[in-house]
Amino acid sequence: IPATGWLADVDSLQLTLSLPPGWRVLAVLGADQVDGDWITAWSLLDLFLVLVFALAVYRLWGIPAGLLALLAFGLSYHEPGSPRWTWLFLLPKAQGLKQPAALDTHQPAPFRIAKYLKRRFW
Repeated sequence: IPATGWLADVDSLQLTLSLPPGWRVLAVLGADQVDGDWITAWSLLDLFLVLVFALAVYRLWGIPAGLLALLAFGLSYHEPGSPRWTWLFLLPKAQGLKQPAALDTHQPAPFRIAKYLKRRFW
């Protein structure tokens, strides 16, 4: 949106964009300072948490669930009232919902423990 013509000198401009409830601006490029758009709300920690969450879901339930988790968690991460920390804390508990592997009692104890830890956490 051009704010001035070629012959006008401007020291500062300010624009307020009013959107309907539930709508957000994806990105505002070319401005010196922008508040409230979706792209500038992300930090490196946010990206890391979303990727770790999606990779953990992928390891537990496969590629389709991992992609769905990446899409859903990524889109809802910065929404007000979203349960972002709840999902991160519930994920280790969801791993326990999978059928635990039976321990082989014919091996020595250190090998049984190592095998259990490998199945549980890797």
